[in-house]
Amino acid sequence: MIHQTPAPTLVLRGDNLVIEQINKHMLQMIGRGEEIIGMRLIDVLPELEGQYVWEQVLKVYNEGIPFDQSEVLVPHNRTGELKDYYYNLAYRPLIEDGEITGMIQVAVEVTQQVVARQKMEESESRFRALVNASSDLVYRMDADWMIMQNLEGEGGLSNSGERGINWLDKFIHTTDLRQAVDLISKSIVEKSIFEMEHKAVNEDDSVRWVFSRVVPILDDQEKIIEWFGASSDITSQKELQNVITESEEKFRQLADLIPQIIWTADPDGFVDYYNSRWYEYTGFEEHEFGDSSWISKLHPDDVYLVSKRWYESVRAEFPYQIEFRLRNANTGEYRWFLSKALPIRDKEGVLTNWFGTCTDIHEQKSTTEKLEILVADRTKELQRSNEDLQQFAHVASHDLKEPVRKIKTFLSRLEEHMEEQLDESSSKYIERIHVAADRMFNMIDGVLAYSKMNADSQKTTIVDLNEVIKNIENDLEIALQEANGKIYFEELPVIEGASVLLYQLFYNLINNSIKFAQENIPPQINITATEQIEAGNKVAIITVEDNGIGFDLDQTGRIFETFTRLNSKDRYEGTGLGLSLCKKIAERHGGSITATGISNKGAIFIITLPFVQKAKDI
Repeated sequence: MIHQTPAPTLVLRGDNLVIEQINKHMLQMIGRGEEIIGMRLIDVLPELEGQYVWEQVLKVYNEGIPFDQSEVLVPHNRTGELKDYYYNLAYRPLIEDGEITGMIQVAVEVTQQVVARQKMEESESRFRALVNASSDLVYRMDADWMIMQNLEGEGGLSNSGERGINWLDKFIHTTDLRQAVDLISKSIVEKSIFEMEHKAVNEDDSVRWVFSRVVPILDDQEKIIEWFGASSDITSQKELQNVITESEEKFRQLADLIPQIIWTADPDGFVDYYNSRWYEYTGFEEHEFGDSSWISKLHPDDVYLVSKRWYESVRAEFPYQIEFRLRNANTGEYRWFLSKALPIRDKEGVLTNWFGTCTDIHEQKSTTEKLEILVADRTKELQRSNEDLQQFAHVASHDLKEPVRKIKTFLSRLEEHMEEQLDESSSKYIERIHVAADRMFNMIDGVLAYSKMNADSQKTTIVDLNEVIKNIENDLEIALQEANGKIYFEELPVIEGASVLLYQLFYNLINNSIKFAQENIPPQINITATEQIEAGNKVAIITVEDNGIGFDLDQTGRIFETFTRLNSKDRYEGTGLGLSLCKKIAERHGGSITATGISNKGAIFIITLPFVQKAKDI
């Protein structure tokens, strides 16, 4: 039935509106072959995307709402000759078992009806000519342009002229007479509408600008029988146009004085103006501008990104900015430019055009690149220097242990060999040598640990600080028992970090609290924790507080410096590196450590550590 019907018919099925059936008349109408059967309609006619008719088609299928279009003009060559045909289009849902399964489109040709109506409308051409003449002075003329009737006149144009006077004598200033005669002759030959801007002389001899539009009226034989015309006073528009022209000329003169490239573009991105600087730089002629002219001057590596960024800005109506290279026509070199453009809008917020600039930044760009290279080179040198220093510290610390070990060994042998010959003073001196050698061992170990802190990276894991403190408590069990010390802690957080380094951090702090306890006062160490948000990140604030000898407030700034000792090395052993290591560990975790204290009343250390590390390695 579909293939036999003379009306172009189309059947679509499924959510994707796939063409299931289509007869030859519809194929002729859309100018396609049977290869489109099985394709989505939107793929066959992609121009429908976003159109009103496509929205209605979707409603037909999705909501079952019928849709009709009347007198749609479709040019095609059904009879072998390309002609215009008019159709009434009907879109109906295809309903099966009470459900919409597709859509049917049927086109009924109504060309004859439309043509018949148009011929009827032609009989009302005089009326339509009057309606179309939207000017101040409306008139009728015979075929020879002799005025037969003035119908209306306002706005300073005289309409009291005598009938039978020639239109040229009535309306045209002598300076425009030649052009008017040529245009009238052309309209008579082509039976076309006459339009012209010209000067006219009023009855008071004043000269005004006029826009005239004259429409020919034809009989059944296509012969001109009369003319309907209208003339509008456009003097004020002309004056305004002159002001605008003068303003544009001033803008162009100013733009040509600026060393930057100035350009403007239509709302759709078509470049319609460059200042003289563009033509000087590119070597183009002044008539060469538009969508594609500037692309040939771009560096090949910049074409894709610049084009993409520009048309994205055009579509989004968003300010445009990018750096790219342009070829200089005189030297052939590519120089860096910074291009900016702003969308210009009217009072209603509608985009009217784009205003853009291109600024030569080649020198700044070259300087920046040189600085970046210099910084990269210096960074490599610094890294190499750091690596050399770390290697030196490691080697030096390792090699220094051996002579110290020999000093202790031979000192012990000397002590055994001369045991019975040593008096009290000699034994005291040997004891001091032992203490100094032990201190040297500890110093070397501290330097080695401090240098390895930068060289070694640790994998981050989930670390329960409660378990860390318990392990430290076990490792310092003897020291705690000898000092009768206690560690108090509970509900410490679980964070991400390097377990070995976090152990070292809290071990040093707790060991210091035991080491620097007040005489005859058992050390007590309290460890507490809170949570807070800093710069959008969740952090743990951990406080380690003891009741030891403390330190003066004026020493707070020095306590974390390397090799810094606040107390006598004879009374309190150590290397002066413990708190420096604590500071490094906290900073490597993205945190910090601070200290406060009061002499003989204890010390408080506050450690800030993020719950989540940004890197997998520390």
